[in-house]
Amino acid sequence: MADAEAGGSREDREFAQAQSGLLALPFVAIFVIYVVLGILYESFMHPLTILSALPFAALGALLTLWIFGKDLGVYSYAGTIMLIGLVKKNAIMMLDFAIEAERDLSCRSPRSWARCRSPSVSVPVRSGSASGGSGPVPGD
Repeated sequence: MADAEAGGSREDREFAQAQSGLLALPFVAIFVIYVVLGILYESFMHPLTILSALPFAALGALLTLWIFGKDLGVYSYAGTIMLIGLVKKNAIMMLDFAIEAERDLSCRSPRSWARCRSPSVSVPVRSGSASGGSGPVPGD
């Protein structure tokens, strides 16, 4: 009875303390991703280009949870992190292909770029999205 009056049980306080650390985790992870991508591309702008898609992915995940009336629990938090990772991977792949096409002299105009690169860009993006989307579906 004393625990209930003092703000909940010990397990509740420990859970709340553990959850408070999860709020800072995405920001630290995004900073680390920015630093690693900055080292990889030797640029300040290319990592920002890649990371600019992440807020839209997180907003879409939270909006979907809100539409279906679900809470942001441990599983949905992990799913949101997976979605953000998938979006980041797709953005990296598209940026890599764009940089490669920029270096290729035969793919300078928009029409020739679409002809040169669209199959090589769309196949990995579609397969990654399909595997990420079908992975959490139960098999039974």
